Amino acid sequence: MTAWQAYLQTTVSVIVNPFQAYLQTTVSVIVIPFQAYLQTTISVIVKPFQAYLQTTVSVIVNPFQAYLQTTVSVIIVNPFQAYLQTTISVIVNPFQAYLQTTVSVILNPFQAYLQTTVSVILNPFQAYLQTTVSVILNPFQAYLQTTVSVIVNPFPLRSKVKLATCN
Repeated sequence: MTAWQAYLQTTVSVIVNPFQAYLQTTVSVIVIPFQAYLQTTISVIVKPFQAYLQTTVSVIVNPFQAYLQTTVSVIIVNPFQAYLQTTISVIVNPFQAYLQTTVSVILNPFQAYLQTTVSVILNPFQAYLQTTVSVILNPFQAYLQTTVSVIVNPFPLRSKVKLATCN
């Protein structure tokens, strides 16, 4: 079965039964990861939670694929869904969580704070990069993020203060 054939089959099954498309995807992920991404972009429109379940499987196969799926689902459906996805992807790839956060910050600043509290444990410098973005939207949020990162690594705080004074 070719990848394009599986994609055409899924577009039909989504209209009939969204859960069926999820079952098909769990099998196709093992065969070709990019196919799962194409299927997810359609299923997100039908059923948001289904896209989340698909992502938890694809993370094991290809972390970057999970990021592509998240960027679509965040914009269309539910910002909080991106947070749940991020908590899983952080375990696989910290830098991926940073890329996801830069998208979610535009939709919901408080969500970015919750994501940062998780990533700080893995990578203090990542928390600093996230903070430099959130400073533009909400100074108080940046303060809350910094107070957490200070406990792990004082260096991000000093760098952020220098950036704030320059601005």
